[in-house]
Amino acid sequence: MPACELLDSRVPLTDLWGKAPADRLAEQLAAAASPAAAAGILDHAVADLASGAPAPDPLIDELVAMYETTPPAADRAVQFASRAMSVGERRLHRHCRAAVGYGPKMLERVLRFQRARRIARGTTSLALVAALAGYADQAHLSRECRGLAGTTPSDLFKTARLSRF
Repeated sequence: MPACELLDSRVPLTDLWGKAPADRLAEQLAAAASPAAAAGILDHAVADLASGAPAPDPLIDELVAMYETTPPAADRAVQFASRAMSVGERRLHRHCRAAVGYGPKMLERVLRFQRARRIARGTTSLALVAALAGYADQAHLSRECRGLAGTTPSDLFKTARLSRF
């Protein structure tokens, strides 16, 4: 099933995994001794399922690798990727929507935001986080943070720093 068909919807796990595996996972999660144990159970279940999944789209793997190693200018992300990969923008968009649920521009935004979260673990300077993650400025980081996470960067990154301990 293309990821774009699941975007912004709540799909019962039984519809995706089947009744027996979903029920088994629910029982294991209910019996978990702690939230950390439940997270481990969930990680293990997803990893098991992923091992039998079809191979990922090599075009999207290449796109993610490119965005992570050579962050493009925000206003030219799709054009940059399309030219670098020698593929049309429409084809790139179709593959991206099928694999991750949204287009390459949104993927670039999400990857940049994840990069900012990783960088924020090591500093308290939002201006430095913005610069190193590839945002135009701190205000750009703030807008993206509110748009993607629904909160301010200072609140989100403070939580991220606390959660790693």
